[in-house]
Amino acid sequence: MSITNKNSVSLSSISHINNILKTSISAFNGVMVATGAGITRVSGQNGGAQLPEGAGTSLAYTFPNPLTLNSLVVLGAAFGGAVADTLDAGDLTQTAGTATLGPITQHLVTAPVVDGATSVEHISIWSAIVTGAGTCTLTVGGRPSGRSGIIGADEFAGNWTDARLNSSNSNFSTADGATTANSGAVTSPAAALMFAVGGSYNPNNAVWTDDASFTNVYNNGGPYPQGDGSVNFRIVSTGTTDTSNWTKTGSDSGWAAGIGVFVEGGAAPALGVTDKASGFAASFTTPGVTTTAGSTIVVACAFQAGTFSSVSHSKAGSLVEIQNPGFDNFGTSIGSRLFYLTNNPGGAAHTFTLTMTGGAPGAILIMEILNAAVSSFDLGARQADATSPFDSPAIATTQATEMLAGFFITPTGSAVVPGNSFVEAIGDTAVVPISLAYRLVSSIGSYNSSFTQTGSPTDPQVWIAGFKGI
Repeated sequence: MSITNKNSVSLSSISHINNILKTSISAFNGVMVATGAGITRVSGQNGGAQLPEGAGTSLAYTFPNPLTLNSLVVLGAAFGGAVADTLDAGDLTQTAGTATLGPITQHLVTAPVVDGATSVEHISIWSAIVTGAGTCTLTVGGRPSGRSGIIGADEFAGNWTDARLNSSNSNFSTADGATTANSGAVTSPAAALMFAVGGSYNPNNAVWTDDASFTNVYNNGGPYPQGDGSVNFRIVSTGTTDTSNWTKTGSDSGWAAGIGVFVEGGAAPALGVTDKASGFAASFTTPGVTTTAGSTIVVACAFQAGTFSSVSHSKAGSLVEIQNPGFDNFGTSIGSRLFYLTNNPGGAAHTFTLTMTGGAPGAILIMEILNAAVSSFDLGARQADATSPFDSPAIATTQATEMLAGFFITPTGSAVVPGNSFVEAIGDTAVVPISLAYRLVSSIGSYNSSFTQTGSPTDPQVWIAGFKGI
């Protein structure tokens, strides 16, 4: 199996963020923010803007109150234009404010021809997870001069992850002056946020009115004769099939609409199987365990006197090194490396092998993470720490629900005890004291691994890595 090097920036310690999701209803800057179980709307944050024809090439919206850590901001846009006037993934950006956002993701984009041969109503929905609370202005840019449109945005509390979009749909009509519009039907698998947007092409005060089951985010039907449409949402508590329907007055030359279904993260990451091998040889292979398809596997390696050569496993998929180079020994100390395998193919008799140049004391530990995202690795860090408790550097996670892996190695001493809420998944003291531990977190924050040890450790090396849940 191939090995891929992947550097990760080691972050200096920052204050731990004491924010636990889904525990209370809390007041933030005077605005009541629902953080109880399930998806809730953050009150007082919705709004939007209209771009009349010829009035500019961008639209911006500033949230009235600071965004809340771990919430989801969603924005819908509808713009008239030609086929080439696409709403691209990068057209929505944060242009002001102190909040920090995770990746802004475009979930839906549709551009049906609704009038003549080339006149298009462009529809798009984006979202981003708030990774740092603060003020925020979002701007949709890249619009050609002379085009009209609307945007609408809102904020929602919940356990959001990168895999939040469950499904989407869209619809359109080329009929002049149609009195109704709809997004097309969607079905949620369970509790979900349905977020919809619709817009008129070449409107003349085409006022859009939301149906009773959806709540308005932003609606504009004048006083300008262009840039008409609506953005709305519905939160459902169980599996539901629905369509965002609108009634329309005034006139237009066709319309388009779209809807996205957003769901919270699935089961939290959990510890799966573990395995290990150690001894005095040029290579060590674990006995083999049955691993689960789709899991993430963390592989910790330690070696003394010998030089690291490779780490491999018996199934498909590449092991990725979290930081390269790791700690390499030079005949007088211990060496360590940390790897991971994402989207594990799974199966019985899954073995892992550490190979060194020259026979030496060494050990390899593996820990499986269940319910991990397909691309689960967030970031990692390492350092040598000679003072007990022996701590890794801090990492600032980017997703609320993550499994943290902590790794400790030293050539001397005996029993190793994880701290800072980490629990040992597997350890070994037969050759060198080594421990691979884990911690489940439910809030974006700054975290480090920590260990203590019996005896007098020499040159302890301490690692941490974060892995995203689904």
